[in-house]
Amino acid sequence: MSNKIRVPFPRYLNAKKLFYKWEYDVVLAAAVSFVALFAVQLWLSFAILVALGTSLIISYFIMLKYVKFFKKTRKGFIAHLGYSKGYKEPFDRTKVTKSYEEHLIPRGFENE
Repeated sequence: MSNKIRVPFPRYLNAKKLFYKWEYDVVLAAAVSFVALFAVQLWLSFAILVALGTSLIISYFIMLKYVKFFKKTRKGFIAHLGYSKGYKEPFDRTKVTKSYEEHLIPRGFENE
């Protein structure tokens, strides 16, 4: 056993001779690991913010594209529903020329 005097932590810089070498290594390792963990946490939060910002920007441009598309159509989103199903124009009931019974006849049997 040695008779080295223990001093409080803030004064250890002025009392380097009072500590063992491995004690400095432990304090240094703890400080380095703390700084490394803090840096990793900062980078992770920064990466999350970048991902959120990127998704916001992408969704904003997608929204702009659809707003332009809806402005071009006469009936807005209702018209878009017709286009999305493959029709050239949105369904308009005023343009229907066949009667209900004519719609029931399958294609290819109109002349029978």
